[in-house]
Amino acid sequence: NGEGGHRRLNVAISRAREAVVIYSTLMPEQIELSKVRAAGVRDLKHYLEFAIKGPRALVAQSMPTGLAPDSPFETAVIQILRNHGWEVHPQVGCSGYRIDIGVVDPRARGRYLVGIECDGRTYHSGATARDRDRLRQHVLEGLGWRIHRIWSTDWWLNPEGEVKKILERLQALMEEMKQTADELQEDAATMEVPEDIVQAFTQEDTKPTEHGGAALPVYAPVTLNISGPDTFYEFRTASLLTEQMAQVIDGEGPVSEAVLFRKVARAWGLERTGSRIVERLKTLAPPSVRKTYEDATAFYWPKSVPHASLSHFRIADATAASKRHIDEVCLEEISAIVLQVLQQAGSAPRQDVARSVCRLVGMSTATAPAVARVVLAIRALRDTLKIIEADDSIRLNN
Repeated sequence: NGEGGHRRLNVAISRAREAVVIYSTLMPEQIELSKVRAAGVRDLKHYLEFAIKGPRALVAQSMPTGLAPDSPFETAVIQILRNHGWEVHPQVGCSGYRIDIGVVDPRARGRYLVGIECDGRTYHSGATARDRDRLRQHVLEGLGWRIHRIWSTDWWLNPEGEVKKILERLQALMEEMKQTADELQEDAATMEVPEDIVQAFTQEDTKPTEHGGAALPVYAPVTLNISGPDTFYEFRTASLLTEQMAQVIDGEGPVSEAVLFRKVARAWGLERTGSRIVERLKTLAPPSVRKTYEDATAFYWPKSVPHASLSHFRIADATAASKRHIDEVCLEEISAIVLQVLQQAGSAPRQDVARSVCRLVGMSTATAPAVARVVLAIRALRDTLKIIEADDSIRLNN
């Protein structure tokens, strides 16, 4: 903690080249910034939030500012909430998106349960009605805030009714978060994949996995010729870069754009795939290549694989090179592995199948976000009637 901890944290972060794995019994919401002033403690909380939420955490960081309420209206709301036993902070956050009132979660005092917006000074300073009524709340909710709005006219006409609405909302959120926490604990307690499902696909050592007498395909990375970084941006190397990307797509596709670009960059001795490298490779990508998109992630498909195929998949064997993270596998390929698991296992709980898929692509631990990604594929298969779900178990729709 303190400034010494702040310096040590910076060194630990800056030395990692490929990835950082954090093991911590301390969650960011357990660090209450309203009680501390040390920059190291603040940065530790924000770093843990970034590890959990990714870049979204950078814009969602919020802390009490110590500023006074903007209006007597906000002061009255704060006083009543405190009288009912809730801890509240006025003017939470920074810049133009400060929350008028932040209600502290009593089970994790470094986290806010809800943000309360009043039509005070910040509201009336909005340039247009859209700024005041829609845009501001939309941005805040996009950053993860739960927003409850109180109109001053409603408050003065019926303060008891507005207080009741707030207290009911707070209690409902407490129950919702308790239920979510219980579900996560249940998932964590059963995170190991049932061996009968895993062994249906995995063999000892590096023997090919078989099913129905035929070996299942194993993910095998393409090996590219090594080049020097000095000529990467030269005009004469453009055709070679295109050829290398085509080679990776044909051999490893469908492959995510991040994996494709990183692999080509490494072959040229470039350790980091920065924006300049990404833009060059995007420009030089094979012109006839097919792409599918999942949110902001692009997957490049080889010509030999039918578009959106549910029969093309690869699994991992005992070698490290064949292992992938589930985020590097497109949903169509995940769906194909789900169908293979069900073909072997018959019927199984959805969560067990999802964890099995994570293990089959090479993940040593089926994390909750990874399982959630597989569940997306399972739901798509269910919605297209490829599988049937009943009593929390799924099976093929034969």
